[in-house]
Amino acid sequence: MSQRITFALLCVTLLFNSFSGVMAQRPVASRGKSSKPSLYAQPPRDIVETVALSGQFAALTKAIKAAEMTNALSQAGLITVFAPTDEAFQKVAAMQDVLEPAGREQLSIMLKYHIVQGKVLAAELRDGQKLLTLNGESLTVTVSNGHVLVEGAELVQPNVMAANGVVHVVNRVLLPVSAVGNK
Repeated sequence: MSQRITFALLCVTLLFNSFSGVMAQRPVASRGKSSKPSLYAQPPRDIVETVALSGQFAALTKAIKAAEMTNALSQAGLITVFAPTDEAFQKVAAMQDVLEPAGREQLSIMLKYHIVQGKVLAAELRDGQKLLTLNGESLTVTVSNGHVLVEGAELVQPNVMAANGVVHVVNRVLLPVSAVGNK
């Protein structure tokens, strides 16, 4: 009788352990309410993968590829990216022109204006702060009534973590003076 109980306990333990292992291996997106991949899936992906898999940055992903910046942004040290949504890109009339091969240099300048060296979390941003971008120009931070803006673009989803930095989702494309003139 005791051998049967021991055998039954062993079977229950094995079943429980194998079920737990299956649950632990399930992708994050399949556990919950959404079929979209989670921005916060573990382990963290690099910034390019995080942006590409989120579902709200198709235009930014296309721009990164067109500017041939995928490898640089995947392998960079810690960086902060102010990432405009697809809706923000739709508001930029000249966007299609810079996506063409002839506009690659202008596109690269524009994209680098969205990137700051180092991992800068939203809580570290201060009113009047200047952030030096990878294109050499500065972004000005405004903090007002609990809202954080960078060059007038609001951080609508801050602190999306990636293996090589952080992404702050912004509601408009940042346009540097060096790429588009003083418009």
